[in-house]
Amino acid sequence: MIKMHNVDGEIVFTERPGHATELSQLYSQKGYRYIISVSGDGTMNEVARSLVNNKDVIIGIIPAGTGNDFNQITGFPNRFTEKDWNIFL
Repeated sequence: MIKMHNVDGEIVFTERPGHATELSQLYSQKGYRYIISVSGDGTMNEVARSLVNNKDVIIGIIPAGTGNDFNQITGFPNRFTEKDWNIFL
């Protein structure tokens, strides 16, 4: 989908617990400014760990977990629709 919208980015997958923290740290060190987690609350927590106090990176979440409590508490939709993806990209 990112190619359809001419978005310059990478899609990477986690392989084990704690891997999202490693990935977010790696990509922030590579100079990536936006790190978006397509996940639930647990993986988003991992992504955010290495980015706390990093003012050079903007993090985001696209809800794809079981409960998505974080999104619901902050008033965002529980799931992305096709329309949401198009707006996001």
